[in-house]
Amino acid sequence: MLQRSLLLVLVLASGGPLYAQGQELPAPERYHLRAEYWWWWPDLGAEIRNGAGGTLSNVEDDLGVGNQRTFELRGTLRAGESHKLAGSYTQLDYDGDITEHATVRFGSQTFFSGTQILSSLKGGYYGAQYQYDFAKGPWGFFGGLAGARLLDLDVLVVAPAEARRDVQSLHVWRPVIGVSGRGYMGRYVSIAGSVAGLTVGSRGYCIEFDASLQIHIVNRVGLKAGYRSFRVKDDTEGSFLEFRDNGATVGIELSL
Repeated sequence: MLQRSLLLVLVLASGGPLYAQGQELPAPERYHLRAEYWWWWPDLGAEIRNGAGGTLSNVEDDLGVGNQRTFELRGTLRAGESHKLAGSYTQLDYDGDITEHATVRFGSQTFFSGTQILSSLKGGYYGAQYQYDFAKGPWGFFGGLAGARLLDLDVLVVAPAEARRDVQSLHVWRPVIGVSGRGYMGRYVSIAGSVAGLTVGSRGYCIEFDASLQIHIVNRVGLKAGYRSFRVKDDTEGSFLEFRDNGATVGIELSL
C-alpha cells in the first residue's frame, strides 16, 4: 500500500503535461513558509553494541525498551519558484526496565542475567535539506533533494541495585539524496511522498520514507495522515548501532 501511494505521487508528478510547468501552482503550494507538526506512533527496533567487547543487544529483548509515541516538527522555506530549504526534528525518548534478559556487556559494565536493568534512549533525529522542483504545475510538484541527517542519541544502562551504570553518546551524521512530490486530486485532497537515503559503505547508511494524504481545509491549513519510517546504521571503532522507527502519523500543516 505504501509503495502504491508513493508510486501515485511519482506518476502524478512526472506524468504531468509539460505545458503545466509554466502554469500556477495549486493554492496550498503558493507559500513562503510552511510549518508542520506530526504525531507519530512508531514501532522501535534497534540493536546496539558499546565497545569492541560489548554484546550486540536488542533494545527490546535485552534492555526492556518499549514503543513510545513521539512527535516531529518540520519547516520549509520557499527560496524561489523551484527552490526550497527544509529542516526537521523528531524527539526520541525511550525508557526500559527488565530483569529477565541475557547477560549484557555494555561498555565497561557487565549486567548478568537476573539483574534489574533500567535503560533510556534519549535524543533526537534531525534533518536539513535543499530541494529543487524540476516539474510543477496545477497538478502539484516533483523534485530532487540533497541534505544530511543526524541521529543524536544518549544510551544509558543502569543496574540500580548494584549502583553501576554506563552511558554511550552517539552522534551519527549521514548524507542523503532523494526525491519528493505531491499530487493534487482536486482542490481539497492531495497525496505526498518522499524517499531519501545514502550508504557510506561499511560504516553504515541512512534510509527514510514517508507518504501521506492531505485534506486541505482552507488554502493555508491542511490535516494529514500517513506513514513514516527511517533507519540509521553506524558501525565504527568497535561500536555498532542500527536504529529503526516506523509507524503511522497524523499531522497538521500551516502555510504562510
